[in-house]
Amino acid sequence: MAERTNNYALTITDVEATPGSKSGTLKFIRTLSNISKDEGGVAQMRCEAVGDPPPIKIRWYKNEAPLEEKRPKITIRKIHAQTHEHAAKNIAGSRLKITNLDVSDVGFYSCRVTNGKDQIQSEGTLRVGSTQKWQG
Repeated sequence: MAERTNNYALTITDVEATPGSKSGTLKFIRTLSNISKDEGGVAQMRCEAVGDPPPIKIRWYKNEAPLEEKRPKITIRKIHAQTHEHAAKNIAGSRLKITNLDVSDVGFYSCRVTNGKDQIQSEGTLRVGSTQKWQG
């Protein structure tokens, strides 16, 4: 897939990670999934990757367009790597949070991670349903 360039302002999560001892490319350790939420609710999506060299940028997209942070409705935060005995030091992540959901939030969301050499992408669909019950 070709990278498109446009005049959108990108919301980029800059991450700092220490180089790992393993060679290889980028790999997701947490990917996006399809989620369904009620109108007025909150949706959270997390994206985490590991690589050598470590991930340096994480970008969010909605329907292939760069997603901008628009507080308080849309927030994008860096996720700090969990520290436990099996965790690599070259892990980076980002969390997308959308509040007060409505039908305009429905779409295909993606998280693109790069380490300067490689780029990987994870995708998920957000569906927003009405909280009103139909009378039959």
